[in-house]
Amino acid sequence: MLKFDLFKLFCTYEKLFKMIYYFFLPKQDLPPFKNLPTWKDIGKYPNLFLSPALNWTWRTYYHLLQSGFPCKLVDFLPLEGIIFSASCNLPILFKPNAKQFIISCVADSPPLFFAQCQVFQSASQAALWQSNYIFPHVTFSPHWPQPGLLKRSLERGNSFINLSYFGASNQLDLSLQTRDTINKFKKIGVTLNYNFQNYYDYSNTDCVFAIRKFNQNIVLHKPASKLINSWLAGVPAILGKESAYQELRTSKFDYIEVDSINEMINATIELKNDKLLRDAMFQNSIEKSEEFTIESLTSRWASFLFDEIPALYDSWRSLSWIARSHFYNKQFTKRANISLKHKVKHLKYF
Repeated sequence: MLKFDLFKLFCTYEKLFKMIYYFFLPKQDLPPFKNLPTWKDIGKYPNLFLSPALNWTWRTYYHLLQSGFPCKLVDFLPLEGIIFSASCNLPILFKPNAKQFIISCVADSPPLFFAQCQVFQSASQAALWQSNYIFPHVTFSPHWPQPGLLKRSLERGNSFINLSYFGASNQLDLSLQTRDTINKFKKIGVTLNYNFQNYYDYSNTDCVFAIRKFNQNIVLHKPASKLINSWLAGVPAILGKESAYQELRTSKFDYIEVDSINEMINATIELKNDKLLRDAMFQNSIEKSEEFTIESLTSRWASFLFDEIPALYDSWRSLSWIARSHFYNKQFTKRANISLKHKVKHLKYF
C-alpha cells in the first residue's frame, strides 16, 4: 500500500497537522466492521460497497488512512473543518457556515446547491458544472475498484465462449435480456451471462458487455466503472455509447463501442475469430489498469486533498459575510434556472 509523503507534509504544510479531514458518514451507513479491516477482509464482502456512502466516503477515508493521510471518520457533521461527504448524505440545500468546507462526492445524486467543492464521476459530467468563479471548485475522480474482484482465469486460455454483464438488471438494455437475443448469440457459439448480484467474479468471463440503452444520447452522469473493471479483470469489453468510456479511450484496443444488437453480434464474431485482437486488448488492459489501482487512486486523492484543498479552505474562511451570501444566492439562482430549463424542455403539449 502506498504511503503518503509525510516529509512533504512536515516541510511544506506544517499547519496541515493542525487540520483534520473529516469524513462524514451517518451511523446507519457505517459498514459492519468492529475494527478497521484489512483489504483482504473487505474483499470478503464484494457486494457491500454499492452505495455512494460506502463506495465514496468510507472507501476514500479507508484508503487514505491506510496511506498515512490525516483523516477522521465521524457520524456527526462537524461545525468546523474540511468535511468530505457523499451528496446523498446531506440535504440538497445544506448551507455550510463560515468555517465548514464541504467536499461533496456527487455520484448518482443531484449536486448539492452550496458545497464549495463538487467531485463528479467523470470529466464529462464535471464539465457540465464548471464555473468561472472560485466556488464551487469542480473536479472528478474515477470510481474505486470493485472489492474482491477476481480476474479472468488464465486456465481459460484462448476460450471465447462466455460474454458477461456485471451490474443491475435495470442498467442493461431490455433487448439484451430476451430469449431471442440469447439464441442469436448461441448460434455464433457464445453464451450471454447476467451477473445481477455477483459483480466481482470475472474468472469464467471471456468478454464483458454493457449497454444501458441502444440508440440513445450519450450518458453523462454514469462512471466508467464497467470499463475500468474489465481492464482490471483482464478481459475485452463491448460497451455502449457513454461519455465516461469515450473520455478514457485512447486506442481501438481499449474497448469496442456498439449501438445495436447487430453491431454487438458483429463485434463478438470479430473478437471470437481474431485471437491477435484479443491478445492486444489483454495486453492493453494490463497497461490501462495501472491508472486505476488502489495505489494510483489513493495517490490521486491524497495529492488533490493536500495540494488544492487547503488554499480553497483558507479562501472560503476569508470571505466576508456579503461574499458568502452572494455565493449562496448565485448558486440558488443558477440551479433554479437549470431546473426551470429542464422542466420546459420536457413539457408535453396536447
